[in-house]
Amino acid sequence: AKAKQSVSSELKALKAENVRLKRQLNAQKSTKSKNNGWRIAAIVVMSGITGAILISANLLFWTARTVIETDKYHDTAQAIIEKPAVQKAIADRATDAIFERVNTQQLLEENLPPRVQFAAPTIAQQIETFTNKKARQITASEKFKETWVSVNVKAHDRFISAIRDSKGDGAVNISDVYAKLTQRLEGSKLSFLQDVKLPSNIGSIQVLDAPWLPSARYIVINLDMLRFVAVSLFIILTATIIYLSRHRRKIALKLGVFYALLMLATLISVRVARAVVVSNVDPKYQEAVTQAYQAVLDPFILQTVALLVLSLVVVVVAWIVGPGKYAGNIRQSFSTLFANNIHGAIFGKNENAYTRWVGKYQSRLQWLAVAVAFVSLLIISVTVANIIWLAAALVAVIAIIQISAAKK
Repeated sequence: AKAKQSVSSELKALKAENVRLKRQLNAQKSTKSKNNGWRIAAIVVMSGITGAILISANLLFWTARTVIETDKYHDTAQAIIEKPAVQKAIADRATDAIFERVNTQQLLEENLPPRVQFAAPTIAQQIETFTNKKARQITASEKFKETWVSVNVKAHDRFISAIRDSKGDGAVNISDVYAKLTQRLEGSKLSFLQDVKLPSNIGSIQVLDAPWLPSARYIVINLDMLRFVAVSLFIILTATIIYLSRHRRKIALKLGVFYALLMLATLISVRVARAVVVSNVDPKYQEAVTQAYQAVLDPFILQTVALLVLSLVVVVVAWIVGPGKYAGNIRQSFSTLFANNIHGAIFGKNENAYTRWVGKYQSRLQWLAVAVAFVSLLIISVTVANIIWLAAALVAVIAIIQISAAKK
């Protein structure tokens, strides 16, 4: 009886312990579920922010190199005027402008003898054709191209300077224009005009309302800082997302796919925008607009493609180091090539401290190389060529690590 009582007591104690452990396990699961919920929410929000930063930074770098920086704008203006359709459009527009103001046929009819007035329409057409031919020869000449670029660069420089020197909320009045004009008279015989004040009822007349001007001024003045902040935030948020995830390789792969899709969507948007812009232009000038649009956006397209390729490199690296069957086969093939052939040819059969150390930390070293590649974006100039070189260097470093790693 005592034995039965003892067994019964032990069973009750075990049941009570089992209930307690189940409650504890459920509490841990609940806490873990809540933590995972916050973690996932944070990753989703930060991924959206990082994607927006990537798109904004891509536009910012292109705008800086193509529109704001004068030396780069020189290349843009040069690329536009080199397009044959643009040269033809300028000549055609100049010809149209001339003959819209001068009625050649009417002048001929008024001045030709009555016997040959019937030829006035033909002669007028020939004059217009000859004028257009000469205009096209002029716009295709190197002298015209140099003048075009020079005029555009000077106008661009004055425009950027005006934005940089602007003040207020974007409203420009006659006093502002007068002050800007008289600044150029300094040192001349008309410099006394700088001290002349316009009457308030005249000077206060508003000639331009540009609400975008304060924002443009902020971008022009703080361009370098904005670029640095954009790249820094992108790298920090990307690293934070990977750190927060319980499956870091998978999240790195997903982020790479996400960034690549954003760049693909950007390229599609560029094509759609071009179609919309061109469709609203006179058919006579559509080819010129298409070529000019392409000349301006070519650097942006190349930059976007480079970022897309860099994102795909990250995807490939994250996939190859994963546990998948095909990834494992590829790793095995590379391992056979590097470890047995190249590794053996360089280091021989006997491993040394270096190869053993690389082999021990191989995965960490490869991910460190990826991290260094992204951090390098803070240091180097983010151009298409540099991004391509960076991607090539990343692949080379990963290959070197693979070759150097001792066989396990």
